[in-house]
Amino acid sequence: MLLFLLLAAAVSVPSPYLASHASDAVKWNGWSDAVIARAKREQKPIFLSIGYASCHWCHVMQRESFANAEVGKLLNERFVPVLVDREEHPDVDAAFMTYVELLNDGNAGWPANLVLTPELEPLAGASYLPRASLIELLEVTSGKWSGDRAALRTEAATVIAAARELTHVPVAAPAEALTLAAFVEAAQRAHDPVHGGFGSAPKFPHALLLDLLLRESVRIGDKAPRTLATSALDAMANGALFDRERGGFHRYATDAAWQKPHFEKMLYDQALLASDYVIAYQLTNELRYAAVARKTLDFTLHKLRLDGGAFGSALDADTAARDDKVITGWNGLAIASFARAGAALDEPRYLDAATSAARFIEMKLWNAKTKRLARRWHRGDVAIDAYAEDYAMVIGGLLALYESGGDPHWLRLAVELQQRQDALFWRESLSRYATGGRLPEQIAAAIDENDLATPSANSQSAMNLLRLGDLTDNERWRNRAATIIATFSSRLASASMPALAAALSRSLTPARQLVIAGDRRDVSTRALMRVASQRFHPNLTLLFADPRLPIRTPAPPPRPRAAAYLCEHYVCKLPIEEPSVLATALAQP
Repeated sequence: MLLFLLLAAAVSVPSPYLASHASDAVKWNGWSDAVIARAKREQKPIFLSIGYASCHWCHVMQRESFANAEVGKLLNERFVPVLVDREEHPDVDAAFMTYVELLNDGNAGWPANLVLTPELEPLAGASYLPRASLIELLEVTSGKWSGDRAALRTEAATVIAAARELTHVPVAAPAEALTLAAFVEAAQRAHDPVHGGFGSAPKFPHALLLDLLLRESVRIGDKAPRTLATSALDAMANGALFDRERGGFHRYATDAAWQKPHFEKMLYDQALLASDYVIAYQLTNELRYAAVARKTLDFTLHKLRLDGGAFGSALDADTAARDDKVITGWNGLAIASFARAGAALDEPRYLDAATSAARFIEMKLWNAKTKRLARRWHRGDVAIDAYAEDYAMVIGGLLALYESGGDPHWLRLAVELQQRQDALFWRESLSRYATGGRLPEQIAAAIDENDLATPSANSQSAMNLLRLGDLTDNERWRNRAATIIATFSSRLASASMPALAAALSRSLTPARQLVIAGDRRDVSTRALMRVASQRFHPNLTLLFADPRLPIRTPAPPPRPRAAAYLCEHYVCKLPIEEPSVLATALAQP
């Protein structure tokens, strides 16, 4: 029998999304092995609905359909209804959204509603449906299930085969600078010269693409990619996507001019966009970018931060209520953003916020005995084994926290988590990390790995491994990063993985190390740290001399003042004690 993560049966505190549906006319079940077994036993199709707490159309469909007695009777009698919070089960969401796209000519959104066989084969699927359309879909599918089940299964097999073909990763090939040039050219073609940003309505911020463009502008010494990025950053900040009164970014705009926002605010958008604005500030010294970053991070602190230091996942589109469940990976993105902003903007409270969130994850979501992360925490309840993306995003956050604050504890924890991610998820036969979760293989094959709102597990991991390779002088991790980049090289050409392209950009740039020796609490040490963070140096690895770490670093100078050593391939130049001299040295290519 297939094994599935227990949700309703094992989770004592349901997520806000599941809890909000408790009074529906539909008698919802959680995603569990017991429910799948029941569907098999009763030979009933499964009605699967996937959504999340801050989703506007999820609320609409709940009011129109799931609270309706007629719909409830139909679903309860003829189907096994299953409700999934996509933020808790990204594997379920990613796989079945691919099927919704295939069944609807590429169109998909939330809530995603599917009819499945008890073996989870997709029979029908759609996004938001008005009540009449939903009833028609259920009646037709139920009739076919009763009358011609074999034909339905044949159709499902065709859809599964199409999904495999769609998400197939071709044979690995080397990736090079030409690939990045093509990526930038694709961004140029998609650029909206009138309103800024990329594409037309609905319009998303594309935070990961902006990060890549800013990085590439530094690598190739060309302002054109930076101009594409800053044009989008200015347009979003001046439009209604950015909440200038309360702070923070809405998820997307329904128009091309950024004037009609879709009002939910997601933690990951705040984290990634704040980081983009910080980098733009570091590159241009324009205070308006720093101001947007500050207002975004302050909003995150005031509205999404929970007692204990972690961050809730979102604010609702309709009520502005906070979804107070903690998603581990998204908190990793927040830790990275707050840590980098704290250093770049010389704002200790941001660094403190990053540290508090990291401590929360270490104390509440990391099991030091079993060496496992959990996916989510909600009101004291910890549930669901973390996915590869959770490990990767947390590792990225811890590395940023180490480089921003200098505490070696966070580097040691990042190394330990990377070792566990390797043990749990690396698949040598695939030359990449598996997603995680327990979907059957034929269904999980529909998961299409890309970098949309957040970086994929492999994209984030490639960057982490490059950074860890430089921080610990570990060639095996550098080689693994190169393997991942090669594995997904065809996706780079299609411009669907900007976070992976960012890792490629870093790998093509000669790495430099800056080693700071001295007491982190001393004013002279902190002055050197500030200089290192004032400007964006995408190929610079910041290390802190510490004999307890597996890093070849110079000994502190035999004097009370701190010193900085600029190194290439771990061969260090003479010590620098004056911040102004260090700034000049870092400005050299």
